[in-house]
Amino acid sequence: MTRSRGGAVATRVELTRALIAGRTAAHSKQPATVCPHPERTLARAAWIRGYAQVRPIAAA
Repeated sequence: MTRSRGGAVATRVELTRALIAGRTAAHSKQPATVCPHPERTLARAAWIRGYAQVRPIAAA
């Protein structure tokens, strides 16, 4: 288990599910703003990491 900043505990399974959900959202061409996880949580970081693996931010 891993403790996030907000004090909530996230398991590896939850983080893996968030990562996969982020990838799925990116494949579906949904905006990154659809992330269902609260700000400053490990689950949100995992979701965004999965999203970025599929749709990386373009260099400026």
